Amino acid sequence: MLHLFVAETIDPLAQQLARRLAIPGPDPLGPELVAVPSGGMNRWIRLELAKSLGAAPGRTDGIAANIEVVFPGSIRARLLAADALAEHPPPLAAAPPSEPWAIERLVWSILQLIADPANARLLGAVASLPPGATWYGRARAIADLFRPLQRPSTSHVDLGIRATTSMPAANRSP
Repeated sequence: MLHLFVAETIDPLAQQLARRLAIPGPDPLGPELVAVPSGGMNRWIRLELAKSLGAAPGRTDGIAANIEVVFPGSIRARLLAADALAEHPPPLAAAPPSEPWAIERLVWSILQLIADPANARLLGAVASLPPGATWYGRARAIADLFRPLQRPSTSHVDLGIRATTSMPAANRSP
């Protein structure tokens, strides 16, 4: 169920979320889904929730567990994927679809490239961080540049198959 709360500052929202999450849902082992606008907010909300969830009365030593904190785009992608699966269910033996250009996957690929010392000369300024910056933040900013290129229902593998099957045999690359 979707719950929407509005406030002028963030603290009452965190307190309301903690009260809401303290009430067990229909599936006690299922994760709670919380949307946040940034990675910093992700960390802050987890710390705020841990102050009250599972804490003894008068203490701030709780634990915020089984809470999935995601960006709003992830929720949108899940809803679209669930809608697509409802309309066209996959065969029973089908593997789950994989989207190599999804921002979440792309960030980790970029981090791997940045971390490789062999790429330092090629990457130049991208391979060095200014004070206060993080490698994850740098990789996320680069990955976000690819967002306009994403297509919601087309995977990289599908594009490759279409490209090779539409070319004459003599022009196919190995």
